[in-house]
Amino acid sequence: MKQTPLTAACSGGNEKIVQVLIDKGSDVNQVDFMGQTPLTAAWSEGHEEIVQLLIDKGIDVYQFDGFMLTPLTTACSGGNEKIVQLLKDKGSDVNQVDGMKQTPLMAACSGGNEKIVHVLIDKESDVNQFDGCRLTLLTTACSGGNEKIVHVLIDKGSDVNQFDGCRLTLLTSACSRGNEKIVRVLIDKGSDVNQFDGCRLTPLTTACSRGHEEIVQLLIDKGSDVNQFDGFRLTPLTTACSGGDEKLVQLLIDKGSDVNQVDGMKQTPLTTACSGGNEKIVQVLKDKGSDVNQFDGFRLTPLTTACSGGNEKLVQLLIDKGSDLNKAGAYGGTPRTITCDRENEKIVKLLLDRGSDVNQVDGMKQTPLMAACRRGNMKIV
Repeated sequence: MKQTPLTAACSGGNEKIVQVLIDKGSDVNQVDFMGQTPLTAAWSEGHEEIVQLLIDKGIDVYQFDGFMLTPLTTACSGGNEKIVQLLKDKGSDVNQVDGMKQTPLMAACSGGNEKIVHVLIDKESDVNQFDGCRLTLLTTACSGGNEKIVHVLIDKGSDVNQFDGCRLTLLTSACSRGNEKIVRVLIDKGSDVNQFDGCRLTPLTTACSRGHEEIVQLLIDKGSDVNQFDGFRLTPLTTACSGGDEKLVQLLIDKGSDVNQVDGMKQTPLTTACSGGNEKIVQVLKDKGSDVNQFDGFRLTPLTTACSGGNEKLVQLLIDKGSDLNKAGAYGGTPRTITCDRENEKIVKLLLDRGSDVNQVDGMKQTPLMAACRRGNMKIV
């Protein structure tokens, strides 16, 4: 049997048997083989009268159970307000860290119990504390999506721009999870919409990378810079293009994103969209003024990028929009030699039909015919 008679009686809720066992010498602090103390056995089943009885009989309110939890953190996790009040009135330390490096307030925030959070804060719990995982109370509440607890913590003095031990800010965490209400609360309470977190992300590039259109709209309305580089030198627009989100791309452009801006990774929005093979985004960018012949930082043009990726429809679209068929890209490769090297017969034919120079020598001193011969592709030759 894994339980002691006392923990079994506490779990069963039989107050008279609990009283008899204690009177006959049962240890009120003994941990059974299931890791339970009599107190955790009683509260887990909601037996408040037995909890009161055990406290009156001298149970240790600071004791760790077999799971390295204290009675107070366990009660806070379970959301039992009355038992929390009982333990607190009997002297439980509201700032005590259990063996899991968790405080009662952290357990209450994680469990989403607003009333218990209020009770603990009123007893002078530290609202800017870190737990053993280096998370703050606010990051825990934001992660759980509990808007009311976020409000309570901020009103009690939690710092909305504080980094947690993982170097995340509250706002980037909330943007990543897509919780618009909490993002709005944090901004209204003073969160910096252009702040870098410790992972070098901004709220806006984070929201763009996750495709959270409503949060992107909110951040921009609240002052986020649509052309700001994050710590990885990415812009919101290249991030949205990379993710293939057409609506987000349209939104950012409408809000002033530079469609020809080269980001810190040396890519333009258009070459990024071409790399991803997204025709609709390429169309949007071109309609909004993207230069179809612009080199990115790697000396690639949108057309050479599309040819390299083998996307025939994208190549057709770029040509229709005025791409230079003979413009050399990285390492001197032309659209034609790159396509021959990739052995894409349809795109080779398309380029020929649209007037590509079959005898043009690229920057590597190579003609399209030489590229095809080197690959041994008889059809292209």
